[in-house]
Amino acid sequence: MNRLAFFLSIAVFSSCLNQNNNSFVPEVDLSIYEQNDIFDLDSIIENDNLPQWLFAYFAGSNAAVERLEAFRNKYIFIGENEGLNLQALERWAGNYSPSFDFPMLAAARVERRMIATSSLYPDDEYGAFFEAMVKNASGTLYPGAEKTESHWVRYLNYDSDETVQKYKFFILITIDRSYMQVILRDVMTRSNSGIRVTPAQNIAINRLRQNFFEGF
Repeated sequence: MNRLAFFLSIAVFSSCLNQNNNSFVPEVDLSIYEQNDIFDLDSIIENDNLPQWLFAYFAGSNAAVERLEAFRNKYIFIGENEGLNLQALERWAGNYSPSFDFPMLAAARVERRMIATSSLYPDDEYGAFFEAMVKNASGTLYPGAEKTESHWVRYLNYDSDETVQKYKFFILITIDRSYMQVILRDVMTRSNSGIRVTPAQNIAINRLRQNFFEGF
């Protein structure tokens, strides 16, 4: 099935599923997305009126969501959890705190950025700076982070010998782009203080600090 037909089939399915509660499935411009394997939409059997940003996330990860007009000048992060019990997941989503839970999402994105820019293993490329940067990013407060929405799907999980119906929750967290850059520049400065690195690693660290937010 091509991608356009794939999304249209999901839209039709969602509309039929929720025809008595005024559901809305937005039209999505698939041309802005890159192919991504975050989630197999063919496996979804129920949802709670998925918004445009979640379709974008399924199709192209965080970067696709950030290209939507609604999130101009924002970084977006998606918190995920899955299980068999919808009520337990609803409690998890309700208790999700940007103050306590968001730093781990930020640190994971920092780690991915450093791995993507290293021509060697990041421990070799950046030395002690790599571990310090990830650790400090996870221990930093991000006051501007906001939990804005959460949505769920019920889907067929084929990972085990027996197909199981599971729920998966997605929480949208946004933060001002320029504000987060200020925070992470401070994290870089702290992470680069008091560590020993080789001259080659120091060059790599300085190059990373200059270009860190390109593709972040």
